[in-house]
Amino acid sequence: MIDVNIDEAYPQHAAVIDYHTTIDEMGTQMGTAIGELLGTLRSAHVEPEGMPFSMYPELEPDDDGVWHVITGFPVHDSVPELGRVTNFDVPGGLVAKAIHIGPYDTLHETYVELEEAVRDKGYIPDGPVRECYLTSPDMEPDASKWRTEILMPITERELVA
Repeated sequence: MIDVNIDEAYPQHAAVIDYHTTIDEMGTQMGTAIGELLGTLRSAHVEPEGMPFSMYPELEPDDDGVWHVITGFPVHDSVPELGRVTNFDVPGGLVAKAIHIGPYDTLHETYVELEEAVRDKGYIPDGPVRECYLTSPDMEPDASKWRTEILMPITERELVA
């Protein structure tokens, strides 16, 4: 059972790469995007203001199994838009938060528990979910110790009389 907290997420500016990928290629594509982002930030002498994240605007893949993904780093100010790197404003608002511990290929289990907990608490999911990668696989080779924070935007469910 996961621990779910309801909290207010603050809007933040980010440098991102927006792309489409299959689930089989997602890890590779995400790693490439993170590398590109770090290279652009370094060349602009900009320090990330947090760990990398990914957002899934459509919440599900399309009919061909292709996911829309936005991967980025929070930054204080706009960055030079080079190659695929663009500026993006991550929305704030009410979110349900949970920490997934373990490999990325088991994240879906935490998503299911999170959505169930959200509905049990009287809320409904409302917007693109994002994952913040708190543990770098480069720094921690043991996938069972990886920590990923999931933030699910929510709204209160309307009570029907």
